Amino acid sequence: GSHYVPMWTGTTTLGDSRIFQDPTGVGVGTTTPGAAFDVNGAINAATSFNLAGKPFAFGKLSTLNVFLGFSGNSTMTGLGNTANGPEALYSNTTGASNTATGTAALFLNTTGSNNTATGPGALELNTTGSDNTATGASALQYNTTGNFNTAEGWKALIANTNGYSNTAQGENALGENTTGALNTAQGAYALPANTTGYENTGIGEATLLYNTTGSYNTALGYFAGPDSAHTGLFYATAIGAEAVVSQSNAIVLGGPY
Repeated sequence: GSHYVPMWTGTTTLGDSRIFQDPTGVGVGTTTPGAAFDVNGAINAATSFNLAGKPFAFGKLSTLNVFLGFSGNSTMTGLGNTANGPEALYSNTTGASNTATGTAALFLNTTGSNNTATGPGALELNTTGSDNTATGASALQYNTTGNFNTAEGWKALIANTNGYSNTAQGENALGENTTGALNTAQGAYALPANTTGYENTGIGEATLLYNTTGSYNTALGYFAGPDSAHTGLFYATAIGAEAVVSQSNAIVLGGPY
């Protein structure tokens, strides 16, 4: 028929193949191609679908790995990984059960497992850290070997390297933490300057704002915590908006006046 690419149907006879061609494009299973190549039906690829010569979508059912949008790599042996976004999970080797969504999410991860990174740069430099959850651009970006951390919000726990069991919720919460552990920060800029302090709890925007190395401190309420002259207190508690505590083993209730 007209516009069908011919095929040999016998030793000396030609017939129509399933390939249809007109000025618009080439169609398989369709006589009205809407693009340069249009297929009406399932497409099977043994390895991957490429875009501009680069793997755009690929995976292996045997390893339960699925990669979309120029993510992942074809050599990893870790099981149960999912990545979506350019260079997400790009370096993974044996790490398992990781989920990376966003440009460069979990980019350097090699053997870390059970990590979830959502957002560009989330857990980008993680290598062997496991059981981390990062939601938001640059959340836990510099974490390398830290485990059991949860960061939600832009730059939450961004500087953490090997601190563990920290929970940060809010923009830049625990943003400068490096090796501090077991801290809880809830609210934008909660515990933002903490570096090595541990077992601190700050609930409210800018709580424990000036704490850097102090530990076992608790602050509840906007801007509650020690002032800039007392950055390393221990067992200090401030409750109330703008409540200021200035010595260790002390409790302050109420505002600054």
